[in-house]
Amino acid sequence: MKGESLEKAFRRKMFEEAGIRVRAVARIGFYEEVFEKTDIGQSKHTVSVVFVGTPTEEPEIKLDEQSSEYRWSSYLPKRFQKQVYKLI
Repeated sequence: MKGESLEKAFRRKMFEEAGIRVRAVARIGFYEEVFEKTDIGQSKHTVSVVFVGTPTEEPEIKLDEQSSEYRWSSYLPKRFQKQVYKLI
């Protein structure tokens, strides 16, 4: 949202898309993806900011219409491992 900090956007998106209220611990990095052709025939470039956060209450996952499933993962992409391991 216009005028929204990255941390506030992280907290808002976690609640809107998964129903989880979180506290941001740290911004640990970013990644970008370039798609030469999307399903509507256009190219697309996205930049995503990655946070580590903790739930503020026992999470009850409630997915929005963008997602049909979720899973917990113990795998962390190598590009984020160094930053996260400094936090824990």
